[in-house]
Amino acid sequence: MEKTLREPAIITKEAGALYIEALLTTLQEFHIPEGFCSVGEYAEEAVCLEKNASSWIVYEGEREKKYNIKTHMNCRDACCDIISRISESAENEKELKHFFHLECEKMRFNRLGYTDIKKTNCTSDIVPILGTEEYKKRTNSSIH
Repeated sequence: MEKTLREPAIITKEAGALYIEALLTTLQEFHIPEGFCSVGEYAEEAVCLEKNASSWIVYEGEREKKYNIKTHMNCRDACCDIISRISESAENEKELKHFFHLECEKMRFNRLGYTDIKKTNCTSDIVPILGTEEYKKRTNSSIH
């Protein structure tokens, strides 16, 4: 059985918001109808995600009851559980999870304060984003 780590209390709120945002972006990108999922509250005939004290619960709402309840110690695992439940096939699940994980990393990277060098007044030789034109000019001129 796979172990999951509990998110540190300091980042739980921020990380949870990041993962939920990535989940919603993923669902929108793959044209999953809004009624399939509910984040934060019970919804009839939907897969639901709720924060419960120090854990996250995923369940299916039907006839005003919660079925197939699963508790996760972190939000990222809970979001992956939702993706598994709404996927039409194993291939679809793989695509959704891959996109979700990429979105998570992209959002985490952006929240760390890394932005395009052209948008900043950075005069440092340390450039936050590799691959920008400014970075290429600096590295070419410093090498030659």
